[in-house]
Amino acid sequence: MSDKQIEEIFETYKKEFGSVPKFIKYLSETKPNFLKAYFAFRNEVMSGVIPRKYKELIILGIVASKQFYPGIKRHIEAAVNAGASKEEVLETLLLALWIGGMPSYIAGYRAIRALKKEELAALK
Repeated sequence: MSDKQIEEIFETYKKEFGSVPKFIKYLSETKPNFLKAYFAFRNEVMSGVIPRKYKELIILGIVASKQFYPGIKRHIEAAVNAGASKEEVLETLLLALWIGGMPSYIAGYRAIRALKKEELAALK
């Protein structure tokens, strides 16, 4: 995998999430061919007929039900950037509560509280 391909992957993450996740950086250094395959799979899954906003809300519900804090924060931001409202984000976290129990909701609530005030203002 070329440096240019890695940089293109990094730019995609920066555009979508504002930064490159640590696990992506690690894969670029240790398993670049795996990163290339993962990114191709990710792009295929993220394309298609379901709008991006709904895909991000689905992912948010899954990562909240798994109590994966970094993923919760990233996918709240990605959902908002894709057009999700505050109510849609909160309802998604309530669905995670229903499926994953109270720890899932608390993990989502903590992620929302950790967002900067200006990011919270963007949740409309």
